[in-house]
Amino acid sequence: QIQHHKHKKCSVKLFFTFLIFSTIAVSAQATLASDVFDPTEVNKTLLEDCIVQELNKRKKIALEDNSALKNVAYQFQESFQSRHFYSAKRYQARIDKEIRIKGNEKLKYNGTLIVSAISSVDAINYNGKKFHYHRGDTWSKLHLFYGERTKLNQIEENLIPLHTYESMAESIVDDNLAGFNKKMMKSSAYKDIGVSVSLDYKTLYRSKIPQIKVIIILGGSQTALLQDLTN
Repeated sequence: QIQHHKHKKCSVKLFFTFLIFSTIAVSAQATLASDVFDPTEVNKTLLEDCIVQELNKRKKIALEDNSALKNVAYQFQESFQSRHFYSAKRYQARIDKEIRIKGNEKLKYNGTLIVSAISSVDAINYNGKKFHYHRGDTWSKLHLFYGERTKLNQIEENLIPLHTYESMAESIVDDNLAGFNKKMMKSSAYKDIGVSVSLDYKTLYRSKIPQIKVIIILGGSQTALLQDLTN
């Protein structure tokens, strides 16, 4: 009876220890998500996690990280490292074709359906207004200011602001849900996801808005997709 009491006490202690560490982990993740997103020093893993979390907030059925799909996304990101994603639809069609040729078994995914979603998104919190590049400023790494290229506009208040990791992920998901991938991204036929992000370094340190290139690979069931289309 004494041993049973000790065992019960130990189990309760372990449970509360687990609860405390889980709370700390969630809190730390939330803090990281609110960190400033600096395009010159991207924490890729954090941004990829934030994208999955943000997408899941907007879906009925949450997507799960899948290592095989993540690997597919990384491989294609590496293949297109020197390319811009301005023609996202063209690159997406190319990836989907290569996926069909290779097949799910070769890609080591046990589902029956794999598709891609490609996008190139502003890597800073740009509002679309006129801007200019001034290398001589000492307030930022990117040297991008709103307004005409004059000394009057080259003040700290006119710097184009940065995103947080959370707002960067929101912008990426907004872009995907607003375009031709909206129906696919919302579909309940897909249950797995792999994400890869990469900065388009050719858009840094010049009179351009820096771009973040995103490859999302979704996996699921062909049967579920047919059911989804008929509903």
